[in-house]
Amino acid sequence: MKIVFAHFGKRLPEHLLLNISRCLSLFPSNQIVLITNRDCKVKDFENLEIYRYTESDDWHDLDKGLAHPKDFRENFWFTSIARFLAIESYMEEYPEALIHVESDVILARDFPFASFSNFDCDLAYPIVSLTQGIASTLYVRSFMAAQKLANFSLEQVKRDPSTTDMIILRNFFEAFPNLVRILPIGPIKLNCYRTFLDDNLLCQMGRSFELLGGIIDGDDIGYYTYGVDPRNSRGIKIIRKGIGSNYLDVSKTELIYSESRNFLNFWDSNLNFSIPIFSLHIHSKDLKLFPVPKSSKYLKSGVRRYLEKESYEFVPRIFLVSLIAALKRRLVLAYEEIKNA
Repeated sequence: MKIVFAHFGKRLPEHLLLNISRCLSLFPSNQIVLITNRDCKVKDFENLEIYRYTESDDWHDLDKGLAHPKDFRENFWFTSIARFLAIESYMEEYPEALIHVESDVILARDFPFASFSNFDCDLAYPIVSLTQGIASTLYVRSFMAAQKLANFSLEQVKRDPSTTDMIILRNFFEAFPNLVRILPIGPIKLNCYRTFLDDNLLCQMGRSFELLGGIIDGDDIGYYTYGVDPRNSRGIKIIRKGIGSNYLDVSKTELIYSESRNFLNFWDSNLNFSIPIFSLHIHSKDLKLFPVPKSSKYLKSGVRRYLEKESYEFVPRIFLVSLIAALKRRLVLAYEEIKNA
C-alpha cells in the first residue's frame, strides 16, 4: 500500500521532512510518495517518489472560487482542498489504492496496511463531528474514487465559497454513505463520546474497528495530548484542550504507552484490554515527536500528564516567527498606505 503525502508551497515544512524520514525508516516495503508543486524545493530522499503536479484549470477555478484569505499560511484553506485534485491527477497515472497521510500525522510501526486493502469501499476516513470529516488518514481505493471526491469538492466550493476540506468530507459522506467507510477515532464505548454522537455512526466505526483492530486518530488524541499548533496563539501551545464540537472526549478515555509498539494505546479497565492507536495527529507540529529513535521519551511524557489540567507552554521559535511575519505584514500595509496617499 502506498503512503502519500501532499504539500504545496515554496518548501517543505520541517515536520514533514521528519515524517518522510520516519516513514522511509519504518516502512521500507511501502512506496512513499510526495505530491507537490513544480516550484517546491524538496530535499533529496533516497526511495522517495516525487510527483510534480501541474496546475489544471480546475485548480485555478478552485482558487478563484474560495473566499478564504489567501495570505494565510501559503493559501492553506485552498491547498487543503486542492490536494484532492492533485491526488486525482496522480491516481490517473498510478491508479493503485493508496493511503494519504497528512504531514503532521505519525503512523505506528504496526499500522494495518493489509487491513485497508480488504476494505470494500471507495474511500475511508474519520468523521469527527456533526459537520466535519478529516483526511488525517484517507484511504482512496481507485482513480474513480479520487475523481468522485475531486469533482464533489469543486461542486461544494461553487455552492459555498467558505467551505473547507473537513466540511467537504463530511458532506461527501452524507451524499454517498455507501461509498465511505468511517474509521474508528476512539474506543467503541458510548461513554467516551459526547452525547451528540449518533449510535449508527458508532456502529459503523465499530465495524471498521473489527477489520483494523485499532484506532485512527482524527484530530483529537494528538491534539489533546501533545497540544494545539502554537502558531494559532503567537507561540503559546495549549495542552490538554479538547475540541468541544467533536464527538470524542479524550479526557474520558484511558491512555497508556506501549513499550513494545513505541506508541500509544487505549486501555479498557473493564475488559482488562489494550487497544492500539495506529496514528497520532500531532497538531502542535512538535518536532520531537517525529523521529523514531527519540520520540518515545516525548510520547511517554504526554501519556503521563494527559489527566492533568489544561496547561500552556511558550514556544520561543514560533513566537519569533509569528512576530517577524506580523511585522512584515504591517510594513507592507504601511508602504501601501504611503504609496496610495
